[in-house]
Amino acid sequence: AMQDLRKPASKLHVCIIGAGKMSRLLLLALFSKYPDIKVSLVNRSIEKAQEVLDDELVRNRGGSNAEVVPLEKMFEVMRQSDVTFTATGSK
Repeated sequence: AMQDLRKPASKLHVCIIGAGKMSRLLLLALFSKYPDIKVSLVNRSIEKAQEVLDDELVRNRGGSNAEVVPLEKMFEVMRQSDVTFTATGSK
C-alpha cells in the first residue's frame, strides 16, 4: 500500500493506533524502509506511546519525525494521514 501512494517517503504521514508490541515491530519495519516518514503514534496512554518511540532500536532506525498523539485527537490525525495502521489488542 505504501508504494502505491505515489509520494516521496519524506512526504508520507502514517498514523499508528496502539502502542504495544505490534506497534513497535511496525515502527521498526517502517523506519527500516522509510526512515524519513512522519509517524503519529496514537494511544490512550501518552507515557506508553512515548516509551515505544524512545525505544533504542526504534530511535536508531529513524523516528526523528515521530510524535505521540492523545486518543482524543485520533480522528483528526487519521484524516491528515496517508495510511492508518491499527495495532491494538483484543480482549
